[in-house]
Amino acid sequence: MTQFLPPNLLSLFFPRDPLPFKIPPKKKKCPKSKQYSGVSAYLDHFEEPLDLPPVIYESRFERRERKLRERQENEVRILEEKKSKWDPKSDTTISTDPYKTLFIGRLSYETTESRLKREFEIYGPIKQIYVIKNKFTGVPRGYAFIEYEHTRDMHAGYKHMDGKKIDGRRVIVDAERGRAERHWLPRYLGGGLGAHRRMTRPKKTENQTARKMTSESFDNENSSERKYRDGMNQFRDQRDRRRDSENFRPRNESGYRDRRRSRSKQDGGRRNQEDDSKKTRKRQEICMKINS
Repeated sequence: MTQFLPPNLLSLFFPRDPLPFKIPPKKKKCPKSKQYSGVSAYLDHFEEPLDLPPVIYESRFERRERKLRERQENEVRILEEKKSKWDPKSDTTISTDPYKTLFIGRLSYETTESRLKREFEIYGPIKQIYVIKNKFTGVPRGYAFIEYEHTRDMHAGYKHMDGKKIDGRRVIVDAERGRAERHWLPRYLGGGLGAHRRMTRPKKTENQTARKMTSESFDNENSSERKYRDGMNQFRDQRDRRRDSENFRPRNESGYRDRRRSRSKQDGGRRNQEDDSKKTRKRQEICMKINS
């Protein structure tokens, strides 16, 4: 087939020249290095294994306990530093008389000074009202101080306003204790009165928990039995009611038996005769099959 091709195409089918022969390279030999020597001559420079301290391994639980203990110690240290620096008597920004000042807590954030003045001025003339606000945002912090001109007015307000509602919140009223009492500390320094929000409830004893579990199990059993009994009673009532309605059905009611009886009367018993003839015919056919 290739003999009919032109010369320019025949040149494409000519075989290539063989590959030239190359002498393979000689194998390289790695240079011989010095032999390794022992370390027995240096053993005197190492420590004895018996003199080394034991390696302390800290588990995950121990590490968590250590971090918690360090955090608590740090918080106690910071709290002690704040206690040493806290001195309300040397505060120059406070100019009120502590024995004529009332503390109002649990205030609504929407309560204003005019609202407090309208509620507390009925007990006597008020000198100043301070609604404490956040230094950075200016949002009220939920408590205030009211200074009266006379001590008797402060006692009257303390006696009658404790527990009253102002703007939908039931407030608490107390005397200013920071400068009046000697060893008084605010809430953020570990003092104050009353319980805090994170107060833990007392743990229940084993007898209380066992008594509660037994009472709950007894109630559950009684409730299940009660539900079963009520359901069975309801089922029996429905069954008896259905049975009574079937047994004591009036004659004039359109029932199955009454319809059959009325039709048989109307057609003169023809339908019953036809049924009997069909039965006899089937009986005869069966007998014929058996005899054959």
